[in-house]
Amino acid sequence: MAEPPNMARTEERPAIQRRSCDRCRARKIACDRASPCSNCAIARASCVHSAIKPRTEEGRQRVLISTQYERKLDDIAKNIDGLKHLLQGLDLSTVPALSAFNSAHAPSSIAPRQLKTPVYEGGSSLSAHSAKLGQFMNQFVGHSSLRNIFPQVDGIMAALRNVTSPGGEALCAQEFMPEAEAPLHQLPPQAEAITVLRWANDHPESYLVLWLSQVLPVDKITETCQRIYFAVADYSQFDFIIVNACLSWLFLEYHVISGQEKYAAFGTACHTNVRMSLSKLPLLMPPTMDAITALTLGAFHAIDNAEALLAWTLTSAAANLSQTLGYHRTSSAEKDEETVRQRKHRFFWTVYRLDKALSLRLGRTPILQDHDVPAPADSTVRRWTMLAEIQGKTYNQLFSSSAAQYSTTSRTEIAKALLAETEALIQETTEALHVSKLVLSLTQLINISRLVKQSCPVKLVKSPY
Repeated sequence: MAEPPNMARTEERPAIQRRSCDRCRARKIACDRASPCSNCAIARASCVHSAIKPRTEEGRQRVLISTQYERKLDDIAKNIDGLKHLLQGLDLSTVPALSAFNSAHAPSSIAPRQLKTPVYEGGSSLSAHSAKLGQFMNQFVGHSSLRNIFPQVDGIMAALRNVTSPGGEALCAQEFMPEAEAPLHQLPPQAEAITVLRWANDHPESYLVLWLSQVLPVDKITETCQRIYFAVADYSQFDFIIVNACLSWLFLEYHVISGQEKYAAFGTACHTNVRMSLSKLPLLMPPTMDAITALTLGAFHAIDNAEALLAWTLTSAAANLSQTLGYHRTSSAEKDEETVRQRKHRFFWTVYRLDKALSLRLGRTPILQDHDVPAPADSTVRRWTMLAEIQGKTYNQLFSSSAAQYSTTSRTEIAKALLAETEALIQETTEALHVSKLVLSLTQLINISRLVKQSCPVKLVKSPY
């Protein structure tokens, strides 16, 4: 076979030993590569041949990179094809369920499953008494003759079964702040707030103003309102709760006195602001007087809504903060001014009364123990405090775990002694008020009923407002 002409020419061509001389390369003319070359010899010039640098073959990295990119592009194409198949087979009916799951697990919400969990209530709670009443009624109405005489017995028994059922037992554990996601209402007009504040300042003898002053005097309420309505600097969340809580009661009271419906609407809006603001309070709060005030007023609002569990939660937090600040020790306020000392004292005993009443209501151990608190110094609320002491002793001596170890005889004697203390307190209160010699007006009766409900929330009743 004849070889290709180019291959033959390649074999005949001698290997290049040296490159053209520098002078020929600069002039770009042919050089015979001799030493000296013919051109340099004719020109009688110096003929210099520079050394030839060996050429190193570099790896074709560009081809390697192109191969990697092609592999990655193939992987991306496969992933896109897989996503297409997933989207084609996706059931759109699952989207609402996923949305509901995300909303249920949002940081600002509480899982509904947890809200429906029954809450334990002790032997002194209304649920426990309802259960005992149901057992007694079952035994009492078991005879067919009684059912014939009282046909409404079946309806009564059905109502008792609803109260003592697991669903009824969880009534105190109702949803915590169901309106927490709703927007806040605007504060009532400034002129209307001034109207009710002036009325409260001019009527210190009113039962509502007297009761509210145990938590926050009217001048302090006015001062806090000024910080909110004339917000030169940023106000705290506690200030917002305090203002709305106090204004809600004052507006509702002024609605009863004036008969104008707009004040009822203002009071309801402030009440909603309190509930939504309480739901946004952090778990760990700074131990300040404003924090205790907001928690205490929030507990009273929960009592107005018959939410015993929420009231207990807020009261427990207020009691812990009070102990952190040393309000349960008279020595902690020795260096304070008289007004500050009295305010701390009123704070502590207000929380104390709430703690004892709700402890008996829910069947739980009080946070504040009688052996670790000072004697009350404010004589105007001495009977309120005495009632709280009786409530605390009733739970500790009759319904606590240690009281269950007493014999029936011992517990009977304790119950009689507590009954005697209660009757003596009622007699003292009756004599102080001269109820037998006074013809109370309707307004006075409403105020007294509200005072009793706020200071002694053993049975939580829905507010008529």
